[in-house]
Amino acid sequence: MKQLSAIVIFLFTALTIYAQQYSNEVTITVNGSKNLQIAVDGRNYDLTNSTLKGEKTSIAINNLVVGQHSLQVSRTDPDANNTERISTVFNLRPGYDMLVRVNKNGSLGLIETKRTGVNANMPPMNTAEFNNLLAQVRNQRSPAGRKV
Repeated sequence: MKQLSAIVIFLFTALTIYAQQYSNEVTITVNGSKNLQIAVDGRNYDLTNSTLKGEKTSIAINNLVVGQHSLQVSRTDPDANNTERISTVFNLRPGYDMLVRVNKNGSLGLIETKRTGVNANMPPMNTAEFNNLLAQVRNQRSPAGRKV
């Protein structure tokens, strides 16, 4: 029974960590009326599903893991037959969302916002639940059972 509860606790913990890795949102907003191409970590993103407001194009990306990422924005001016490439590197931290703004003049703004209620579906563990979990882990006979 102890092994079964240890396995359940391990799976719950692993799923929680996995869900938090992919819960960061990156929003990229580009100002300007030029033709756009956006690539994150070398992967091109289709802008047909992006939000267009006046001369601002925004796209939200939800499947990036925590860590360092590269961004490349290419803007082509059809009138001048000129392509401008803007590149940067940004870091995603657990519990934070990133807003990347590319201005008309090519300057970048990286704005990081802390998410409230990182795990909104589950309230934080209270002291009694924590002490119960700690006691279960300590009661494991083998060191391997305590690694959960």
